[in-house]
Amino acid sequence: MTKTTVLKKHGYLIICIFLCLFVRTDPLRAQSQSQEYALKAAFIEKLCRFIDWPQNDSGADSSQFVISVLGKNPFEDSLEKLAASQKIKGRTVKVVYHSNVSEIKGCNVIFIPGTEKSRLKQIIEHTKGRPVLLIADTEGFAKQGVHINFYQFGETLRFEINREAALDSGLRIRSRVLKHARIVYGEDQ
Repeated sequence: MTKTTVLKKHGYLIICIFLCLFVRTDPLRAQSQSQEYALKAAFIEKLCRFIDWPQNDSGADSSQFVISVLGKNPFEDSLEKLAASQKIKGRTVKVVYHSNVSEIKGCNVIFIPGTEKSRLKQIIEHTKGRPVLLIADTEGFAKQGVHINFYQFGETLRFEINREAALDSGLRIRSRVLKHARIVYGEDQ
């Protein structure tokens, strides 16, 4: 591994740590939802750098990294901006929106907003055993089987990981991310 490659990898780690520890949200200043979700979109992109998908991942197009948003889109245009400016895993990013779980096929990531709480078990069942990273931002979702869940700790945006659920889906979350996350276990553990 060249010195440049090592520095590049450490640079991504530093960015991720910065996002986790120093980027603050301030509910008292009524930070807009679009700013909050722009930050979450950046988190998604950075976190995906530290997750390994199996070689034959979910039937997704190997030239694109597909992020699906199920239900109401809280991101506005933040994910499209990400897709236009970044690559994930060396692939161009494609963002798709779905209103129904059965429409979701061939994606790498599914973001599940809190509005999908009543369908969460159905979503988890639909993706069970498939290497699709489930990300949400609603309390209790990680315990129910979502792999990464954003939460607010004081004024800071953090994330929790259900490592067992991710492993069951064939995803490997690197220790660099795990050490900055709150680890949660499913309801049956």
